[in-house]
Amino acid sequence: MTYHARTRKVAHDDLAWDFGTQTYQVFPYEHYRWCRENDPVHRVDLPNGNVVYMITKYEDIKAAALDHKRFSAAVTDTVGWLMFKDPPEHTTIRSSVQSHLSKKGIDLIDAAIDRINRETFQYLLDGRGGDAATYCQLFPAAVVNHMLGIKIDPQQIDYWIGCSLRAMGQAFGLPGKPEDHKGQADLVAFLEGVVRDYIAHPEDNIGSLLAQNAAPGGKLSVRNVADFMNMLFTGGHETTTFTLSSAIGILAQDPALFRRIKDDRSRIPAFIDETLRYRPVLQSNPRIAAEDITIRGVTIPKGSIVKLCTGSGNMDEDVFENPEEFNIDRPNVSEHLSFSRGVHTCIGAVLARRELSKAMTHFFETIASIQLDPDRPVKPHLGGTGNEHGFDSVPVLIEADAVRA
Repeated sequence: MTYHARTRKVAHDDLAWDFGTQTYQVFPYEHYRWCRENDPVHRVDLPNGNVVYMITKYEDIKAAALDHKRFSAAVTDTVGWLMFKDPPEHTTIRSSVQSHLSKKGIDLIDAAIDRINRETFQYLLDGRGGDAATYCQLFPAAVVNHMLGIKIDPQQIDYWIGCSLRAMGQAFGLPGKPEDHKGQADLVAFLEGVVRDYIAHPEDNIGSLLAQNAAPGGKLSVRNVADFMNMLFTGGHETTTFTLSSAIGILAQDPALFRRIKDDRSRIPAFIDETLRYRPVLQSNPRIAAEDITIRGVTIPKGSIVKLCTGSGNMDEDVFENPEEFNIDRPNVSEHLSFSRGVHTCIGAVLARRELSKAMTHFFETIASIQLDPDRPVKPHLGGTGNEHGFDSVPVLIEADAVRA
């Protein structure tokens, strides 16, 4: 299991420089280390013929994220997500929807988030353990369903989400199947129908409020709102799911850390931030160079694909002391890059933090001890866009707190 794996110092030619390999997706940190130490702006010639420049130092990644004019986010039109749009279109969409994902907006569904978390977590309490990844998948998916007022078979939405991610991965040269694009199109068509229904028949939920932006006189199209809902489903499902499974996996391997936080719940926010830093779900953010750009003496030609390697920046020794150590006492624990920076700062960050806070608070209230199940292996996540880091299965054994469970 790679929660506490040490990053080896490996020679360039001993690494597989193909972002589609399982080795890279499961543990890309050896690639990052080589780049930071030898070539922080590293050109990679991929087997499919694409050329990608990996930016791997914290300050360079942060500066590029803040410079949306030179580093364009419009790297693919496979999905119409906000994260792949530039101003002014990005500004128009974001300004229309962001209030519903602000602290004030999320406060309105706070009680529902708490209830959904308790209901989905009961599976682990009742079974004295189980696959924590099941809970980690159900909880955020159910929250988004509640937000949007959508009742849909979880297996259907999981299939559509997988199709969307694989279709996007194909845009970056990863293997895929024609049905991935059909599944992604089917999800968008379904959500367009939801938007039209809400315009005609408004309801009391965030999904209906979002849809009103596409009503006559609104600033957005039906497709704009459907694409945003798609991003909430897919992005919110993937990022919170994998961050939560990593958090539980870390605690299952570190009894002393578990006991420390259980005894002092004020450490939960720092634990969440350190989890986000230590193993970010999105390992990089793709960009296109809008002009020739020179960084550290390396010129990135206009039109080149650029990977802002968040996973590497969060491990930069120049910013985080002993970055390989999981340490909730870092003075700069919240300065990770996992929610990006600038105009493309994650619009769902408030929701993600609220979900993680609810999850961890209830976790420490109801669990007396936790460990990995020695008879069932942890399975790392493979597939999707090839850019997500996490685990598809985290079997655990738990002892419930006799007082609170």
